[in-house]
Amino acid sequence: MEPFEAYHGRTAQQHQEAFDRLSGQGFRMIALSVYGSPSDPRYNAVWVLRPGADFLAFHGVSDADYQGRFDQAVASGQAPVLVSATGAGSSAVFAAVFERGVPGPWMARHGLDRASFEAANQQAVQGGMALRSMTVYGAAASPRFAAVWHARPAGVLTHLRALENTADYQATFDAETSLPFFRPRFVSVAEDQRIAAVFANDIVGRWVARHGLTASAYQREFDDNVAAGSFRYASTRAVSLGRAFRCDLCRARYPARSRVVSNRSPAPCAGGNRGARRSVHEAVFGSFGPTLGRAQSHRALRARLHLV
Repeated sequence: MEPFEAYHGRTAQQHQEAFDRLSGQGFRMIALSVYGSPSDPRYNAVWVLRPGADFLAFHGVSDADYQGRFDQAVASGQAPVLVSATGAGSSAVFAAVFERGVPGPWMARHGLDRASFEAANQQAVQGGMALRSMTVYGAAASPRFAAVWHARPAGVLTHLRALENTADYQATFDAETSLPFFRPRFVSVAEDQRIAAVFANDIVGRWVARHGLTASAYQREFDDNVAAGSFRYASTRAVSLGRAFRCDLCRARYPARSRVVSNRSPAPCAGGNRGARRSVHEAVFGSFGPTLGRAQSHRALRARLHLV
């Protein structure tokens, strides 16, 4: 089983130190999030010990410089796999991971409003792609999206819910997960706490989802699921909300049975009144289970469902 390490609330320096240590040991990032004030952003990440192609990553890149850094990475033969951002307008900062040898078509966009994001997603779906990473950032009144699409695996269907009010998300979650094999694949939260989510029918075995957790409740949930011996989260997203902070952890599909490291005493989140800070977390934990006739089930789903 793949060893992994997960942390949250790290400063840029702490994140860089973790990058240097873990990448040097053969780990690679499968989830990345930047949140909080652009002048003092915080980072969440999940790393796994896994062989793979060369990769590069950067963080703390300004809105003005992001396109240039993106173009340099692509020119070197890398393709984007993870993207996250925090802040509004010209103050926004980005973090991203690129890998060499990404198979099939891919597409990436940033700075999109909701309508443009939904249109880009539809374009990607029509081109045989599915969302690989997404983030919501910007001001509450004018949220922006950044996203990466990769070739869609055979038989996998995805359903984008670009922004849902917090009060409506549970109903959306219940409706989506009532469909055969569907589960939340990615979740991101806007500054006004609206939730963007992608649901997919790729089979991952047993999984558990939680939202609205305090920081301490989230840590207990994390510890309990990891202690069960077959759970890990594989995506992470957080957003600062003045004095409140919300984190979303999603898509835990890989079992982990060794070298479990969690940040039990995270660095303080940025922004707000530190004496009045509280955290609200969301989590999805899962594991591999029986294949459940993947190919046959997906062929049947294609016939019955018209989701993209």
